[in-house]
Amino acid sequence: MELTPGDHWKELVVEDETRSYLVHIPFRLSPSKPCPVMLALHGRGIDADGMVRLCGMNELADREGFIVVYPNGRPDPAGGRIWFLDYDENAVVTGSSELPFMNELLNRLFADYPIDHNRVYGVGFSNGGMICYAMARWMTSRFTAIGCVAGIVDFARFRIEHPISIIHIHGTRDRFIPYQGGRTARKDLPIDFPPVSQMLDHWRRATGCTQLRHVEELIDVNDPTLISRIEDFGPGRDRCMMKVVTVENGGHTWPGRPPIVSYLGKWTTAFSASELILTFCENAALSR
Repeated sequence: MELTPGDHWKELVVEDETRSYLVHIPFRLSPSKPCPVMLALHGRGIDADGMVRLCGMNELADREGFIVVYPNGRPDPAGGRIWFLDYDENAVVTGSSELPFMNELLNRLFADYPIDHNRVYGVGFSNGGMICYAMARWMTSRFTAIGCVAGIVDFARFRIEHPISIIHIHGTRDRFIPYQGGRTARKDLPIDFPPVSQMLDHWRRATGCTQLRHVEELIDVNDPTLISRIEDFGPGRDRCMMKVVTVENGGHTWPGRPPIVSYLGKWTTAFSASELILTFCENAALSR
């Protein structure tokens, strides 16, 4: 069992394809005490290293004592890396060729590290968030909770067989995955996305988190036009939960962290997306 603190690059062969992932081991991790694991999936055009810089999850892992794993997507012809989804003629997601990799990755992590099987979390940004939703849809039993920042996909109506808790964070001025739905600003990607509210309605029905329990607003002291509305839904089936954070005037960005490039839009400093997601996931595990 390798528990040397720091970053470790690993490879895994899945369906005759070599895939890579970066594992961050925090300091003071005990081999006798199972800990949480967070899979952190990058957006399109960056990679695992880019996700490390984007989300700042390593610093949080060192402080709170959990393992972070950054899988790499496949090479993107447009540059960087990408996660692939399968769509039908109505732009509804029907599956993903990435799921076997995620399944085998979890198997390897469980074999290599002292992971608490009841505290397995996934988080993703943009295209990585889409894969997190695919994992929640088709790998539900393997995760306690998932978090998504600025990423949506349409599954139409569906059912899930196991409880899973979900936190979604999205800016209303996101040009790349528009909050109100519609065509992305990416010129190389002629896709029309559904409204965020429509997708989340499907998830509320699927999880049973239909009751709004609490609403809170946070105003960014550095930019009062950035108002974050935090809505808590549930409890759903088997006590699962949903949290929806809408950042008024926020862009295609990760709250609490500056964007890699400025054209992605405004980012709020009123809260840390990484801290909020981790707290939500841990509370979801405690509620089971």
